[in-house]
Amino acid sequence: MPFSLLNRMRTWTCLSLPAAIIALICWPAISRSTPIANRQPPSEPDLQVEFLGSEKGYAVGGQSVAILCVIRNAGTGALPENTARVRCYPLAGLDFMEGQLWPNLPALNAGQAVAYRWRLAVTNQTTPLVFSVLITKADPPAPATVSVRSGGPQVVQPASDIPIASRAVAVAVPRFPSAPHLLGAAANWTRPHASVGSQTARVGNDRSLLNVVAAQDRVPLLVLAGKEGNDWKIVATAIPSLQVRSAEEGQQPWWESFRWMDTDVRETKDSAILTLHGRVGPNLGAQIILESRANTGVIYGTIRLTAKRNVRLFGLHLPRLLAVPAGGAAATKLDGSAAILNVASSPLADQDRLAAAHTGALTFGLTWPVSPPFNSWRSSRMAYGDVDHLPILGAEWSADARGDVLSAGASIEAPFRLFVFGPSDTVKDAVRFRIP
Repeated sequence: MPFSLLNRMRTWTCLSLPAAIIALICWPAISRSTPIANRQPPSEPDLQVEFLGSEKGYAVGGQSVAILCVIRNAGTGALPENTARVRCYPLAGLDFMEGQLWPNLPALNAGQAVAYRWRLAVTNQTTPLVFSVLITKADPPAPATVSVRSGGPQVVQPASDIPIASRAVAVAVPRFPSAPHLLGAAANWTRPHASVGSQTARVGNDRSLLNVVAAQDRVPLLVLAGKEGNDWKIVATAIPSLQVRSAEEGQQPWWESFRWMDTDVRETKDSAILTLHGRVGPNLGAQIILESRANTGVIYGTIRLTAKRNVRLFGLHLPRLLAVPAGGAAATKLDGSAAILNVASSPLADQDRLAAAHTGALTFGLTWPVSPPFNSWRSSRMAYGDVDHLPILGAEWSADARGDVLSAGASIEAPFRLFVFGPSDTVKDAVRFRIP
């Protein structure tokens, strides 16, 4: 097996060769007469896994799981057809059901993305469900031999070699023993309210509701709902609710997810606050603070991270919303076949720090401020995924290659807002909730 999986459940990406080595290996032959200033690196594809996980965000009991993998060519050059391949690897608690296990990637222009879907059977009711994909270079085609009228047979060499960096990504799929009650009891609140149970918590008002349900290993699933007429409608689930990329000195950084351990509730006349206490890996204590206020569909959120020992931080993912498809995703194939994604630009492509979608008469999404957790950090909107079947709304704060040290006992905060409102005719209505 060309890669190994870390023992703890976390998402990771195999390191490719250092850029300097790749440059030495892959740099094309250049005439001695070409001035150094005019030499340009070749345009090359760069395959990145933008999303890997269950389409629902979670699994239920022994039911089979639909897995979505989105791969984008983030490089500057086109990827020719059959140059790279992706391998589906069920690692724990899952088994492959049908379809293409190791398909070749289709041709992808720079910026273009492809989706693969697999149906996996659950083979164990208690073990963690771990799944991965591996991207590698495809086997080169054999040289073709053709006949010519003079000179005898001629060998036609394959197309020029395209460098493909091998990458592997693994993900743990959260699981519920039985189908969760995503909304719970009907909420007939007239003012902001928050409550907590043994495996659930909720906060909201008469316009928006955020329900929290604990999956296996205390991984929280956030369920965002809004009022459409007189009825509550689920618009998205959020899982993971928080991810942090970090490492101790001398380690390679990796992504770890929030585990929910305890809950606080506080209510006033005009607001209700739900605080989820937990941890992100062994080095970080974490809080997700969620507040509902009167007369608004906004849930005001704050992530607070506190270091238990000196740790270097490299990135932070805000809650990632998986939009609930209005018509379901039954039309999508789950046989591992390639589906080139819709490349039409989002109607909010010109909006910074805002990701939103529209369903029925409701618009919902996520927004975040310009101020970063660290002064040197920058934010980016995560890729929208398969917008025709599963819009994905999220944001990432990221550091430079060296990261930033959070000293033992010190804390940082990252505010955000979730929102859902109606009646709304277009997703462009979301700009009214954009944080300045």
